[in-house]
Order: sequence, then C-alpha cells, then structure tokens
Amino acid sequence: MKKSIFVFIIFFFLSLFVSCACFFNDTGTLWVENKSQRGLTYSVLVDNINYGTVGPGQRKSFEDIPAGDRILVFEVYPSGQIACQPAVVHIPLCSASNVISCDY
Repeated sequence: MKKSIFVFIIFFFLSLFVSCACFFNDTGTLWVENKSQRGLTYSVLVDNINYGTVGPGQRKSFEDIPAGDRILVFEVYPSGQIACQPAVVHIPLCSASNVISCDY
C-alpha cells in the first residue's frame, strides 16, 4: 500500500512539472492553416525564426512559441516569397492561438 501511494505521488508531481513547463519557458502554441488554392507549401516564420512548413489544406500547431505579441510571416516554400502580409498575432501563455490562415 505504501509503495503504491509513493508511486502515485511521484506521477502526480511529474505531471505537474510537465504541465507547468510552459509557465517556466513563457511559451504557448500557434495554430496555422494553409488555404492555398495553388497547392503551395508555406514556411511559418515567427519573429524571423522558421518553425517549419505547412502543406496545402493542412492545419498544424507549433508549440513552444514565445508567448506575447509576435510577427507571423507565411513564405512560399522553398522560394521564400512572401505569401501573405505579415501579421501581429498574440500567443497566449500555456494556451493556443486562434487558427491563423493564409490563402495565397
């Protein structure tokens, strides 16, 4: 009985640590959607840092984005041409943004 309580306590504290990591790192999640009618893939840049790509028709989340107001840019991959006007997006702490889309 004591061993199972000890194991429960360990898992409880580990789950708290994992769920609180965003507070320590001051991060949130960005959701984006590629609505390209031309079948283009976009690179997703936040404050000039490339977080990856999103394919045509794809909706994707990017975690560990610094929380606060950020500049979001969609570029055509691999050319680097700006696909949609840069936008200021708010990344909420330990939460997810609204879905931001581009339809170049």
